[in-house]
Amino acid sequence: DPVSGGRHKVLGGAALMIPPQTSTIASHLPKAVGAAYAIGLARRHPPEHRRLAPDGIVMASFGDASVNHASAQAAFNTAGWAAWQGAPLPILFVCEDNGIGISVPTPPGWVAATLGARPGIAWHAADGCDLYAAHAAARAAVEAVRRDRKPAVLHLRTVRLYGHAGADVPETYMDRAQIAADEGNDPLLHSVRLLRDAGALAPEAALEIYTEACARVEALVPTVAARPHLRTAEDVAASLIPPARPCRPTNGPDPAARTALPGADARDPDAPLPLARHITLALADLMLEHPEVVVMGEDVGRKGGVYGVTQKLQARFGRDRVIDTLLDETSILGLAIGLAHNGFVPIPEIQFLAYLHNAEDQLRGEAATLPFFSNGQFANPMVVRIAGLGYQKGFGGHFHNDNSLGVLRDIPGLVLACPSTGPDAAMMLRECVRLAREEQRVCVFLEPIALYMTKDLHEAGDMRHLAYPSHRARVSISFAHDLVAPVDMDRAAIQLDRDLAAGQPSARSGHRSGARGRARGQRDPHTAFPDAHPQVVFPHHRGKLHIGAFGIQRVMFKFGTERFQINGLRIRHKERAMRIAHASGCWRA
Repeated sequence: DPVSGGRHKVLGGAALMIPPQTSTIASHLPKAVGAAYAIGLARRHPPEHRRLAPDGIVMASFGDASVNHASAQAAFNTAGWAAWQGAPLPILFVCEDNGIGISVPTPPGWVAATLGARPGIAWHAADGCDLYAAHAAARAAVEAVRRDRKPAVLHLRTVRLYGHAGADVPETYMDRAQIAADEGNDPLLHSVRLLRDAGALAPEAALEIYTEACARVEALVPTVAARPHLRTAEDVAASLIPPARPCRPTNGPDPAARTALPGADARDPDAPLPLARHITLALADLMLEHPEVVVMGEDVGRKGGVYGVTQKLQARFGRDRVIDTLLDETSILGLAIGLAHNGFVPIPEIQFLAYLHNAEDQLRGEAATLPFFSNGQFANPMVVRIAGLGYQKGFGGHFHNDNSLGVLRDIPGLVLACPSTGPDAAMMLRECVRLAREEQRVCVFLEPIALYMTKDLHEAGDMRHLAYPSHRARVSISFAHDLVAPVDMDRAAIQLDRDLAAGQPSARSGHRSGARGRARGQRDPHTAFPDAHPQVVFPHHRGKLHIGAFGIQRVMFKFGTERFQINGLRIRHKERAMRIAHASGCWRA
């Protein structure tokens, strides 16, 4: 089909501002709520790449069976929650109720009962087989949403003709009398009857229009079949990475504006700071430099985050740029996706990596894959901040200690960043925002909880000298290779076991003779890789970025203290880690 370039059976297109949807049930509804919120936010803070009209509304359609999905319930609840507090949210939910979900009937009256009394959401209903009634109800609903800037539901009772999909045979679960009754209730037949009764169109004329339309479609079949097809894996994957977009140049945050902000830090900018404070200052600088950057999440505003990382940001930039959301990760990511649809650069926060799992389809099924489904017409640039990895000593539990990076590494097109020092965190966060803003990438910024306030990591005071880097300093990442071979970490672990059993030199002595034996400031060029190899950079100096390519997405890790980790095993000797990875076939130089 045209919008996806032949990659999927979806409808939509940029000309009509209809983002194509995936097959995940109701996954588009949370981002529709976010897009509705973005319309009002853009009136107060117009982003450079705004796409939605200031007086526009969002329409999201779904079926009666989808009403029961968790993503749909999250969207309805969030819309009502926001409207209840007076937030402008011009969205129209349209439920096309045919009374059945594949083979499971919807209980009579269920949709009206579950959606008709939602707090903060208006209710409109009509018979979808009645052309006049449906038009009148739709017009009234649209006018109310546009006028009041409040959410509403339009419930249209309709009928399903034939099966759910091509392979679905309704005779296996419906009796013939019911199937015949549905076919006799065809909305097209009802429309012809209504037009006949009104004297607007004779049945013979309607049949002629229908026959001519069928003939036109049949005549187009050979032309459509002759259009170019996707023939190689490279052709199919070509739209996984969104196109870059031009952005206004910036010179960094204005120094005067930095000091004039309410609650601005009076401390020496060169004083050492823990990792969490580096992130806080980086977020403040990014929000000063880019008015389209918006932070959102549970407790990020008044409380400043459960670890204080977003402390004072709401006082500095206001409640509409540092948004305290309700407690629902699906809605948080949906809000971010919707804001990205209207030109913002959202930075949503997920409090813990384990909390992501009930909402991860918003990244996999919506945000990261939208360029693929739209052939690059749409993208969802954002930087998702997630606190994760090992927790502080003596506390945790499976909701707090979580190293499940596989769910992120396996998402095509997603960039995963994980710092280990404060300066690295600030510079990597700046680069993630640049990637989102200029290259429309979806980035996940994984923050190590255990290092937030750490001052003594390996030796006393070894983390105390880390001052906040200049606002111009950032990690520069180039994605020259978009398709790379997968990495087999299990093979690396097996080779590591063999290497340790063979009695190699101790990690401590290797570390001293390797990293500390070189003069400080000595920087060798990055290893170059031919196009056929994965892009993995191992700079030969201390404190530099290490970039790895896993699958089709990018992962960048910063090991500022020369400690490497392969499959959960820590290695302090860099050359040894490289040799193990090279021998296992994971990384090639």
